[in-house]
Formats: sequence, structure tokens, C-alpha cells
Amino acid sequence: MLFFLTFFTNHDYTFENINVLFVNPLFWVIIPLGLRFAFTDNDVKRAKAIKILQVFWAYVFVGGFISIVIRILPAFYQQNQVTQALILPVAFTLAFLMSRISHEKEKSSC
Repeated sequence: MLFFLTFFTNHDYTFENINVLFVNPLFWVIIPLGLRFAFTDNDVKRAKAIKILQVFWAYVFVGGFISIVIRILPAFYQQNQVTQALILPVAFTLAFLMSRISHEKEKSSC
């Protein structure tokens, strides 16, 4: 619904809101995945959570980077530098950490 309101309506708060590319309701998915990663003893479930979190944080980083590129276009001007400055380093770091954790798990299982 948020995607539709952003790109296909002229609703005051969502029209041309580029933040939906990298800060969106999908963030609710990371709560159960993070809990599964942190508290499960099952290595298979933990590995699946790591892979999904890795893809998620990479998506957030790429979406944020695309929003920076879109800002160059005059039709999509939005003051979202603060949001980008907050989210992009966190997303990059977490994507990198999830990648390192998954590689370490693969090495230790061999």
C-alpha cells in the first residue's frame, strides 16, 4: 500500500517519497529473523536467518544508494539526507557482518 501511495498518488505525505526504497514496512521482518538468529540453537534455522538478513540489509543499502542517485534528477527532489546518513552506514555494516558470519559458518562446517 505504501509503495502504491508513493508512486501512483499525490497524497501529501507519500507522494514522491523516495525513502520507501530503503526504509519501509519490510523492517518488521528483521525482528523475528534477528531473534531467530540470536536465540536458536538449530544451525539450519540460524543459517537461513543469516542468509535472509544478509539479503535484506543488502537490499536496504542498494535502495538507499538508488535514492541518492535519484536525488540528482530534478523531478525527484526530497530532503532526506539525514535519513540516508542514518540508514546507509548501518545497512552496509550489517550486510557486511551477515556476509562474514555466513562465510565463517561455512568454513567451520567443512
